[in-house]
Amino acid sequence: MRDLNVHPDFYIPFEWRKPQNEYYDVVSSLLPISWRLRQDYFWTQAISTDDNKPVQGWKIHVSSRWGNEYNTLQKVVPLCVAHNTEFKFASDSKILKTLLGKNCTRSASGKFITIYPATTACFQALIAALYKVLKHEDGPYILSDRPYKDAKVLFYRYGGFKSFDLKDNFNRSTACIINAAFQYTEDKRDAQFILPDFVTDPLLTDIVGETSGQVDNEQPGAGLFDGRYQMQSVIKFSNAGGVYLANDVQRNETVIVKEARPYVGVDADEDCIARLHKEYRILQRLAASGIAPQAYGLFQEWQHWYLAQEIVTGQTLRSYQLQQCRIIHSHSTDQQMRDWIANSIKIAINCFQLIKTLHANGIIFGDLSLNNLMVCPDTLEVKLIDFEGACESGVDVAVNFYTPGFARSDRLSRDCVEYQDDIYALGCVLVAMFMPSSTLLNLKQDYAQVFFQALEHDIGLPPQYLQCVTYLLTDSSAGLDQAINLLAAADVSTVHAVQLNTSVQHGAVQHMAASMIDNILRYNQHHLELERRDRILPLGPECQHALALDHGAAGVLYAWHHLTGQVPEALIQWFTRRLQQTTELLPGLLNGAAGLAWLLQDLHMPDRAERLLQQGALSRQLYRNMSLGYGAAGLGYSLLYRWHKTQDPQALSEACRIADVLMDTAVYRDGGAYWEDAASAAGVGVGLWEGGSGIALFLLYLYCATENEHYLALGKLALQADFNHGKSTQGSYGFVRRTNASILYPYLGYGTAGVATVVLRYHALTGEPAYRQFLDDIKPSVAAKYTVNSGLFSGISGLGNYLLDAYQFLQQEEYYYLACQAADALKVFAVEREEGLCFPANNRTKVNTDYADGSAGTALFLHRLNQLGPNFNFMLDPLLQAYQAQQSKH
Repeated sequence: MRDLNVHPDFYIPFEWRKPQNEYYDVVSSLLPISWRLRQDYFWTQAISTDDNKPVQGWKIHVSSRWGNEYNTLQKVVPLCVAHNTEFKFASDSKILKTLLGKNCTRSASGKFITIYPATTACFQALIAALYKVLKHEDGPYILSDRPYKDAKVLFYRYGGFKSFDLKDNFNRSTACIINAAFQYTEDKRDAQFILPDFVTDPLLTDIVGETSGQVDNEQPGAGLFDGRYQMQSVIKFSNAGGVYLANDVQRNETVIVKEARPYVGVDADEDCIARLHKEYRILQRLAASGIAPQAYGLFQEWQHWYLAQEIVTGQTLRSYQLQQCRIIHSHSTDQQMRDWIANSIKIAINCFQLIKTLHANGIIFGDLSLNNLMVCPDTLEVKLIDFEGACESGVDVAVNFYTPGFARSDRLSRDCVEYQDDIYALGCVLVAMFMPSSTLLNLKQDYAQVFFQALEHDIGLPPQYLQCVTYLLTDSSAGLDQAINLLAAADVSTVHAVQLNTSVQHGAVQHMAASMIDNILRYNQHHLELERRDRILPLGPECQHALALDHGAAGVLYAWHHLTGQVPEALIQWFTRRLQQTTELLPGLLNGAAGLAWLLQDLHMPDRAERLLQQGALSRQLYRNMSLGYGAAGLGYSLLYRWHKTQDPQALSEACRIADVLMDTAVYRDGGAYWEDAASAAGVGVGLWEGGSGIALFLLYLYCATENEHYLALGKLALQADFNHGKSTQGSYGFVRRTNASILYPYLGYGTAGVATVVLRYHALTGEPAYRQFLDDIKPSVAAKYTVNSGLFSGISGLGNYLLDAYQFLQQEEYYYLACQAADALKVFAVEREEGLCFPANNRTKVNTDYADGSAGTALFLHRLNQLGPNFNFMLDPLLQAYQAQQSKH
């Protein structure tokens, strides 16, 4: 049986964990015999015999510092019982540590106990009683609440007792309460106290003048801190505190100020304030070394502590390498590649020298990664920042902070850090400098060997680089002098740009692809667990619905059907039974009724497919989003597929109805058609699944079926909307996923390949030169061999699938060889197990079998490469081909 709390290969949802009974037993002993406890993975609910429970009202929150939770329970529970008031508490110490942890959301931080008074009078009486027993206790400030009098652990807010969740088309929930007009309104849980506009605070007169200077959000305000630091802006917030830019008026210099809140970020019985003091001491110790920022001052304001330090100029090594990396650009020249490799080696040697100096001062860094190494782009000098996880040997309690992908797997079970952990992390840094993620090292033991041997073959990477990586990752007593000597001996004169192999034999490609597909199916067959209700195969954390096409079981089933022509009968039975048990579905193609109907149509279950399409058409969420992947266009697309398969005129009529709604609701600006509010915080979706390109694809195929010119005209405008957000950087062309973001992607699910997939078909239909020019311009951006991920939507498999599209539509042989190159790149990611072959979840240390990011989508790309068949990724190209054939007759 699986250990639900840890598995070396599989992602296990946190809600599957089984909590300890440490708090349960204490509370149970304090409750009347008629009360009951309902324990889940995160909260344990105390249930009384009183049925008169409101759905919302004034909630009381009690925080507790680490180590005082039993005392807190002993004081709080009897008073809740005496007032016949239900409550919940963190299920065990792991949950409490999560609530006190640095990475806890600031709105949830510190809420150890939540109490639900049935009336306002009960609320007033109970909080007054709690104040008497808790007023001298210490604990973390609850940012979302208002403090009660001068108590440091007693807070309250108005909010929901029962959950009213409104879901959007992406299956994201918004917690709601009911306003005075009996309408749902968001139950806002921010890192500051928010009072709904339809209620008044019954305690406001009680607390005025008694809050000891506390403020609702605990954020630095105006004025000078420590008499010299004037806060200018926020760099980031975390539960542990903020990081700010400030003006040091004494030095007339802009500095970094780090904040630490009391009682949070507890690790090894130290909170973040203790670690801030330690960081200040270590920075002072290193002041003369030049390897770290200078510490200017440590001071306290109210309950918080602050560390002012020098700003280290330059970029994080992660940011620098993402900008400079040449293997992700297929158009790199030999000289560009040589310069990049030479600079990378110099930076690596500088990192070694840095850690040598650090260790010579008796300090272990502990949490080394690309994000806490700062590099000067001009000199390639490197410095360390963020010493929170560092410790002075023999002085400090060793905390075990580390970044996934930069630590041995055994650190999960340790509570200390060693010098050799820094050495191993340096090996991970060397890997991550070439491939932005090093998380595969924990999943695939030969990852570094396979990857760097491929680079030795493809670009002439000096073998000393892999030798150095292997030395650092495998030698527990590694010294850095030998690593420095290895890299110093590397000759970069033979480094060259990636050269496309045009001597590929299709028979060899077929053999390789068939072997990988067989092993993927063998792995899936071995791990199929049909006795489960959800997650019958290893899936990633993105799985929101068990039956979804993108991240759920339906996508695996879809792939199995296309790969073999048949699906295990027991799997089909599980799927149809689970579908019958599902009462609510989103309407979308990737995560809802439209996609499941498409699958059922393929499985020769047209009646069930029709019922799902009817269900999707009646969904209240249908027109809340118009995209192909998650909204109305996706349902129209699936209706069009049904018409294509059955010639059902009603299906075509309903598809046209959705297209007409698209025409009625489009907003025109900047030469494009949009369906989302550009001013919203969420921004506007871009690309195949979330943006105008996907809507344009639906409208193009519908035009082929109906010859309605209005659909084609609107499709062009939808496509133009995405064009408006394409950008060129470092010679590559990319698209943001949403317009409020800045990262440019080349991928299929979101990015250049997805937009180009649609442009290929518009070019085939219209022959417009601008479309062909776009396809030629973006070719280098989608032709790179090395990506961070292997999957279909955001990895090399999706790029390979587009390249096959380009080969078939444009009839250029080079695209076929580029697709073969993409398939060859999959060897870097392939995780071999005794039971078969699997692939990693996106940038994570677990495997994934889903369609969007896992082995199902990858296997379908390999199958298409093997057969040179049509695009499996929900394309309706037969409609385009039929239209073109009809036009050629005229």
